[in-house]
Amino acid sequence: MRVFWLLLIGVFLHSCGSIDEEDINANKTVFRYNEAAGISKLDPARTTSFEDIIAIGHVFEGLVALNEEMIVVPSIASDWDISEDGRKYTFYLRNDVYFHDDKCFAASEGRRVVASDFEYSFFRIVDPSEPSPGKYIFDNADKSEESNYIGFKAIDDRTFCIYLKRPQP
Repeated sequence: MRVFWLLLIGVFLHSCGSIDEEDINANKTVFRYNEAAGISKLDPARTTSFEDIIAIGHVFEGLVALNEEMIVVPSIASDWDISEDGRKYTFYLRNDVYFHDDKCFAASEGRRVVASDFEYSFFRIVDPSEPSPGKYIFDNADKSEESNYIGFKAIDDRTFCIYLKRPQP
């Protein structure tokens, strides 16, 4: 019986110890988001629900964005050109955009975002083996040799092109 009381007192005293919240969260970044319906996935290539799309908009950045007046403004692309025939969009990426630190990168350190990252992400949407509901977005993509037969291409680290069959407003 004496052992029982000693164990109980030991557990009680141990549970009373304080844990510094700053120590626990020193290496963590927490994103708090209030969504009553819940978030089912944060994969831009596979999401279908409005709730997921809104949450993704808080986590990922695109080449361009819309401002409050619904005007297209730079985001990861600092600038872009549209060909005279309206069928080729050339985006020039900023040099100061990095992925956050993660174990998937060498030395767990984030790296600079490059045009091939967009090529990879867009390909996940059009890849026949991926169940992406957004495939229709690329229906107007010109899948010619110039675009690697997929409608878009990383020209170099800072230049990404989208090729269209016909101009699109």
